[in-house]
Amino acid sequence: MSRLRRSACLKRWIIALWVGLFCALAGEPAPLQATTSDSLKFTDTTKRTIAIQMPVNRVVTINTASAIIMRALGVDMDRTVVGVTAYITQNPKFWPVLTGKPAFKFTHLNYEQLAELKPQLIILYKNSHRTTDENKLAALGIQWLYLDCNDPRTIDQDIQTLGRLFGKEKEAEELIAWRGRYARLINERVGPIPTEKKKRTYFYTFVQTNLDKRIYSTKNQRSSCHPLVQDAGGINIAGTLPQESLQVSAEWLMEQNPDAIVGGVIAKTVCGYNANENATVFNLKAMHGQLTKDPVLKETDAVKDSRVLLIAQDLKEGPATVVGTLYIAKFLYPERFADIDPDAVLREYHEKWCGLAHRGVYVYPPYPETPVEEKAKTPVPSVSIVDSAGRRVTIPQPLKRIAGLQSSGCREFSLLQIEDRVVGVTEYLQGDPGMLPRLVGKPNIGSVYTPNYEIIAQMNPQVVFMGTAAVNLQPAIDKLTPMGIQVVAMDFQPIRGDDAYAREAHYDEELLLLGRMTGKEARAKAFVKWKTDLLEMIRRRTAGTRKKQVLGLNSVSKLLGGNTFTIWAGKRIIELAGGIDPSAGLSVQEVSGEWVLQQNPEVIIVSSYWLTEGLGYGATDAMGAADTHAKVSRHAIICRTRAAQSGNVFLFSYYGVASGGQTALGALYLAKRLYPDRFADVQPETFHKDYFEKWFDVDYRGVWFYP
Repeated sequence: MSRLRRSACLKRWIIALWVGLFCALAGEPAPLQATTSDSLKFTDTTKRTIAIQMPVNRVVTINTASAIIMRALGVDMDRTVVGVTAYITQNPKFWPVLTGKPAFKFTHLNYEQLAELKPQLIILYKNSHRTTDENKLAALGIQWLYLDCNDPRTIDQDIQTLGRLFGKEKEAEELIAWRGRYARLINERVGPIPTEKKKRTYFYTFVQTNLDKRIYSTKNQRSSCHPLVQDAGGINIAGTLPQESLQVSAEWLMEQNPDAIVGGVIAKTVCGYNANENATVFNLKAMHGQLTKDPVLKETDAVKDSRVLLIAQDLKEGPATVVGTLYIAKFLYPERFADIDPDAVLREYHEKWCGLAHRGVYVYPPYPETPVEEKAKTPVPSVSIVDSAGRRVTIPQPLKRIAGLQSSGCREFSLLQIEDRVVGVTEYLQGDPGMLPRLVGKPNIGSVYTPNYEIIAQMNPQVVFMGTAAVNLQPAIDKLTPMGIQVVAMDFQPIRGDDAYAREAHYDEELLLLGRMTGKEARAKAFVKWKTDLLEMIRRRTAGTRKKQVLGLNSVSKLLGGNTFTIWAGKRIIELAGGIDPSAGLSVQEVSGEWVLQQNPEVIIVSSYWLTEGLGYGATDAMGAADTHAKVSRHAIICRTRAAQSGNVFLFSYYGVASGGQTALGALYLAKRLYPDRFADVQPETFHKDYFEKWFDVDYRGVWFYP
């Protein structure tokens, strides 16, 4: 045996001896530590209350669902999680960051390994207290929490607990709100069903192992499977049985004669995110056929009426349980969920809360069999989406003819390289057309304010994209829908959210949705990553500095032409650049000159919309911008501010650096001017050049931020 191996063995022997001796002396778990100013109290699923020292930055989680929630909340999993359940390491596609972490069996913890990892906390399943040696954990100085994280009846509490534990309270509330939205949708549709008309359902657990053995396993009302059936409008026929997990007899099943069977497939190599998609369909089809031919089950009304569904374990874990409930609800009552696409909700879950590309097969058959009278009809391929006005819209597939009534939407068409599908563009593109050369010459269909319905009808797009303002949106819907043209409302702007980063996330979601509708998801995801990386670089460099007060005014033409002080345009980039906006919190969009002088900002940025003011893609030199800047700086109010007197008045091209996905560029230009020492090695023009050449396939040029 080598010296290295002897040393390692000796180390493990000493640790084991120390743990055993300490536990023997302790006799029982150490008492809860007193709450200090650096600790918070938590109550777990077993009603234990414990004070945990903050911050928590070394965790072992033996509870897979808790890890799912932690990732959804934005916890840095690579840094925070030092050990995981073996189930995570067996699911590498779903857990690319955690796959290489030390793994534990939740029924047989390796306490020597825990001692080596030295976590502050271990998160366990709610029933793990039956197999966990709390004395040993206490001896090692490791605190523990028992959480469920799967049961829809208590998951919101678990999300809140994990949010507090990792300082992610805001993210926890957002996740709870997301789940709640779909839970309410389901309840609104199944709630009115009378009890006598609800589908009596047999939830068959561990199908892949028990079916061959003719073992009929199930769960009662204490299990997390029960609310999946109940919330979907079904009745769990095993709900009142005495044990949480149990086997029932063939005679009992025949007597119950369920209307529906839902079979849970726990093996993640068979179906779900980690499984091979082609093999999954084959395996589930075979399993479904075997179940429907079972000598006992084939005699039930469920099999006779073709109401048998197999569902992956993935849809019974963590926040995904609401998606699993939606699948079951559509399976039980297809007529009540005809307009709902559970696959679309699952895609949203994967992309928004898991940070993963959507993949995998999760149910079989995908939906209830089409009624006989509908089989003769040829279905039109489509995808169901919810737009930014909250409207569910069915988008024909493939999407080959589109039009945009807003400049931001047309810009994103070019970003995703789908200009060949564009049959109409907004009139606003004509102001500075060089940036989007492949859209120049497309039919002018007006704007969101004055659509040219005659031209739109002639071009006959499948979908027209426009903004979300109801005053413009509803008339367009009323006009275009009777023509067979769908209207999709999207901001394509970072304008919704409590802070700048939440607003950026709103834009990202919209771009990903456009990518999904047009088959350009990969490109949309790549751009979101490019932009996010740039924003993260800015955030790191501005952290810890004294933030400067920056007032954003909209716009040059309003300021010089009407002596008007409008304050919304620059807000999008000020916070991202590490500045403080003195107008934050104001409910008005226009302020007085006196208010500006009272604030006396250190820096003023003024937006420009028109090429004639010297900013934009078509600006060949800085002479026009210099002339405009001189006029702005001499303005009767502006010239009296600290900003003007210190040479800190800047102009920026709104459509070039503060609209849609370009806000990261605007933030970089501004951050360089606010904190030049922190950005001495960074040239915003380099990133801007990359933006044009990589994402729009055009040469970099123009004047975007002056001086």
